[in-house]
Amino acid sequence: MTTPDSSAIPPKIEEVAPPPITPLPALRQVSQTRLATGDLVRLKSGGPLMTLGPVVATHTDNNQVECRWSSLGKLHANFFTLGALELVSEEDAKLQVQKDAESSQIAEQRRHELELAKIAAMPATLEAQRQLILAQKAK
Repeated sequence: MTTPDSSAIPPKIEEVAPPPITPLPALRQVSQTRLATGDLVRLKSGGPLMTLGPVVATHTDNNQVECRWSSLGKLHANFFTLGALELVSEEDAKLQVQKDAESSQIAEQRRHELELAKIAAMPATLEAQRQLILAQKAK
């Protein structure tokens, strides 16, 4: 019996993991904009105020940043490219927060009015159901 020649066995190939995503120290080093981690931003197309997180360099060299915002009591987060974001001034942010608070109050008031209307309609609905049951029993 002959032993196989070690030169005939192909070397074992090790899989190499892609390079890890590395956070960059500051947005100012990545972009010509005045954005920095913690700034308030908004998508250029509109939307809620968001807090800017650290920039992340991806394997495609598209610098992306995590943005966080809250809506209806829930915290949301997503990644956006720097070019899709614009800085929101403190004055604009205060106005937006005030508008959001007013909208929230109006929505809450409408929900409350709807609940009151449902409660007010209950006796009529119950009476109509009672009349229907009596009519069916009379047959």
